[in-house]
Amino acid sequence: MMRAHWPAALVLLTVWTAHSQTNPPVTELASRQLVRNLTLAPGQAVYYRIYAPAGRTRMYFGMKGGTGNADLYVRYGALPSLEEFDYASRRPWNVEAVDLRNPSPGDWYVMIVAQTTVRGAGFAITLFGPPPLRVATPVIQPAGGAYHHPVSVLITSATPGAEVRYTLDGSDPTPTSLTEQPILLSNSAVVRARAYKFGWLPSLPASASFTVVTNTVPGLPPYARRVDLERFGWIPHTPDGTRGTLIVPSRWAYRYIGLSGDYSMDFLGKLLPNPNGTYEVQIPPRTKLIVQLHGAVFPDRAMPKQAVVLEYSFDPRRRQNLLSSRVLHYSYKTVWVDFRDWTWLPRSSPAPNWYAFELIKR
Repeated sequence: MMRAHWPAALVLLTVWTAHSQTNPPVTELASRQLVRNLTLAPGQAVYYRIYAPAGRTRMYFGMKGGTGNADLYVRYGALPSLEEFDYASRRPWNVEAVDLRNPSPGDWYVMIVAQTTVRGAGFAITLFGPPPLRVATPVIQPAGGAYHHPVSVLITSATPGAEVRYTLDGSDPTPTSLTEQPILLSNSAVVRARAYKFGWLPSLPASASFTVVTNTVPGLPPYARRVDLERFGWIPHTPDGTRGTLIVPSRWAYRYIGLSGDYSMDFLGKLLPNPNGTYEVQIPPRTKLIVQLHGAVFPDRAMPKQAVVLEYSFDPRRRQNLLSSRVLHYSYKTVWVDFRDWTWLPRSSPAPNWYAFELIKR
């Protein structure tokens, strides 16, 4: 398995004794990544790991420079020790080397042990052979376009273990760019992505342009998430439900709120607005309360009666949150198909030329 680590500009060393019984820390290295100013006391050790991809023809472990004497131990697939190793270089100075031909693909481990005090030594591992593979170009789904609602975007790469990085302003991604997915776009954006994998060349960039706008029909509410229908709620303040707080959806342009128990016009109640957009309600004892938000929406100005009504029916004696709502609309149901984050279920027609819909969050 390829390790998803990136070469650091500076390698921080943690020293260990070669005879320690505790699992020592291991530093991941990339090919040609230089460890500088290696300093060890007698008997101290440091450990490194490198992944050799398949097809490499040569792997060279080299240490030189500085003062003192340190030995080099190499082992495939596990940490080396003074007793267990595959290869070693134990010259009486700091110039040590292990040169392997056609190394097995996988993890290789290195232990450097100081025989005397070591100061200022350098160490690196170099892989030779075919150039590293390139990560597959990311795929952005959907592949851009114009939307009248927030759109969820997912970016993938066909290369196993690759990490996708992206930006939303069209700039070129880097290994430190955004990673959170899926991406919910509520505004227009240019998504640009690259995929990265340790030991591989970064992918070619992929980009997609998304235009997210509200409905252009005059007076029509914006896309469904901005209408925030989930905000509807009822909080009773008395056991019989005669007093309570009504929480209405934000950003819904309604002209007035209707209260009734059976759609009759003789229902009386008080509706007192609060500064935070909620309402204090006083009603006679009821087991059913119908709240209607009559919208200021006229999709077709040639038919001014085409207003939209959001309707909620519930037992006022119990606390309520939005589970579903009916939308009444006069002979114009097709205008609502752009609300793709919601499911619209046709119901029976409560009046001639009217259509009832149940609005349910997916």
